[in-house]
Amino acid sequence: MHVEESSRKLCSFVIAFLPLFSIYKSPIPKVDLGLFALMGIILLSIVRHECELKLNEDTGPWILYIVLILLSIVPEIKNLNVTYLMTFKNILYVLILVIAISGEWLDYPLMLKYNRCLVDFSTAYMIAQTVMHYAFSYPLYGFIPNLVTDQKYVVSMDSLLTTNPLRPMSVFYEPSHYAVFVLPDLLISLFDSEHRSVKRALWETLGIILSTSGAGILFTAIAWCIYLGMMILTRREYRFLPFLLPFIVSGGWYFSRRLEFMWAIERINEYFSDGVDGGRAGGYRSVLALKGLDLVFGRGFAAPEKDYPGLFFTSWSFILYCLGMIGIVFYGYLFCTLIRKCRTRLMMILLMFYAGIAAAHTVFNGFNFLFYFSFPAALVIYTRNQTQSRTPSWTISTQNKDFDDLHSRGDNPDRRKLHSGKMEQLE
Repeated sequence: MHVEESSRKLCSFVIAFLPLFSIYKSPIPKVDLGLFALMGIILLSIVRHECELKLNEDTGPWILYIVLILLSIVPEIKNLNVTYLMTFKNILYVLILVIAISGEWLDYPLMLKYNRCLVDFSTAYMIAQTVMHYAFSYPLYGFIPNLVTDQKYVVSMDSLLTTNPLRPMSVFYEPSHYAVFVLPDLLISLFDSEHRSVKRALWETLGIILSTSGAGILFTAIAWCIYLGMMILTRREYRFLPFLLPFIVSGGWYFSRRLEFMWAIERINEYFSDGVDGGRAGGYRSVLALKGLDLVFGRGFAAPEKDYPGLFFTSWSFILYCLGMIGIVFYGYLFCTLIRKCRTRLMMILLMFYAGIAAAHTVFNGFNFLFYFSFPAALVIYTRNQTQSRTPSWTISTQNKDFDDLHSRGDNPDRRKLHSGKMEQLE
């Protein structure tokens, strides 16, 4: 079925802006603006007869994930409540990804273009917040308080923007949300040969440093170390080294002497202690308390909120607690499948960083799941289409060459007959 260009553009745009749209309310209660827009696109595609749902090698792993989630809540399905409705909301995000993959709505270059627009705007806004604070002592708010879905962040926004050291969040709820949102494009700017831009990577690095996000700074430093190591090992692009090394050394010296740097280091330590939201380690301690079959199959997708209300679970601790070791095996299978379908350096690095970020954040939950995994899924489609578009041209040119060689030797019976003036039809 032919996919209308408008549907592809709309889907790519909404997914690229999903982290921003999802913090705002929609006309429907309990549905954020991002999910509302995606549901509208799907309904529009159904009316246009463009919506597809395929079961194939591309969609199989994601459909299997939906099945695992449904099986995990079957034992207590009779106790239907808000917690289970949130679980079905998570299923809906995975289902939207399946529909987008089935219809090839994920346009990698287009998603990257839209995503970079938001990255540039949010980074510029991050710098504006910093300048307004230190130059004029004026808090530049990042979102519209009356329209956001979670009012607790309205209270924390004042403290983040008025205290020293400043912790600007740009247009998101928290500084860490900005840093984790920018990181995929930072990796693309460093490791995607087709869309590489060191200048863009430096611009995004500046924004992440200003955010004082401990995890953001940690993963950004790792990304730059990998990039510089690859430059040295492959002996390529040495022209950037005279500029990059002084920038890194001087920038590191400057920020190491500032209070913001010490705050960021403290934040890194808190990821594995009891400091932030009850501690990132709190969810892992809950996993260690599991025994027997619960450790193998998990407690179900709705169990964390029921067993430990208010406790923060990172993606890995959430998957372990909900799906047990089965969940870890599934994600290992998912990562291996994506790498097998797209054997590129960018895919391996993206998934490696996703696995690391999931240890401290919720990148595999809710709308984050759709946003972060849309890029690998789109990369698979894009790489396959690029390969297929190159293969036919090579085959045709080879066949034409062979055909011309045959004619040049005079071995074609049709050619001999035409040259002799005999218009006989071959039997």
